[in-house]
Amino acid sequence: MTDNQVQLLDFIRVRIETKGAAPNYDEMVEHTGRGRQAIFDDIDALERDGHLVKVPGRPRGLRLSYRTLVDVPTDALRAELARREAAI
Repeated sequence: MTDNQVQLLDFIRVRIETKGAAPNYDEMVEHTGRGRQAIFDDIDALERDGHLVKVPGRPRGLRLSYRTLVDVPTDALRAELARREAAI
């Protein structure tokens, strides 16, 4: 995951946990300071990588995908650990 995707996923996670619904695209744009297309691209990548699920036909139709660590490839876990260690 890129830093932008981590930031966006964290924002979505907090909004779902605190307000019970995902933010809309305008709120994501405002929070990240990035353009709508960048948000669309990151949402698509997060869905493709199994972090989010799009719920068609629903406003704010995003939900978190709760996967167990067994479902995550080892190389993805190592890459995420390396990214976090580099940020310290």
